[in-house]
Amino acid sequence: MVTMPEGGIHCEEIDHTLAVLKINLTPPCLLDRPRIVYLAGPMSGHVGHNYPAFNHAEEVLKEAGHVVFSPAKLDHGIWGNRPGSEFPLRRAFSAYTNFICNRAEAVVVLPGWERSRGTLAEVSLASVLGLPIVEFAAWCEHDYKMVRHIKCRLMFKREGE
Repeated sequence: MVTMPEGGIHCEEIDHTLAVLKINLTPPCLLDRPRIVYLAGPMSGHVGHNYPAFNHAEEVLKEAGHVVFSPAKLDHGIWGNRPGSEFPLRRAFSAYTNFICNRAEAVVVLPGWERSRGTLAEVSLASVLGLPIVEFAAWCEHDYKMVRHIKCRLMFKREGE
């Protein structure tokens, strides 16, 4: 059994941990059609809880037609916690896992996900449920190539008409 030290796991343990958890990443082409996605990524220990990365990814995915559930949006005060009060982790994870179990068609992970205990929990649940797991960076690269390819085809079609 793999135990995770406080603050996540160390780089040399990542491949072993992913193998133990049996997490397989899905090719980014899976998101070629709009889907309902859960956006997962590290928050603890990041400046601004990594909200800028979550917000950017959410915007890009929505522009591509996806419906996005971002925990960064949920964390903005709906819990009724006052500044300085402790974050209600159990209530938050209840909402996150409820969405993953009942609505998500795929999970998109942000860079650093494999070193985040919370994200590993979310991804493990998605894996058990058979949901596709796609890395955001790989999807962006794939999506960019697809958009360029489509634009090129349209351009050549017009010239050849």
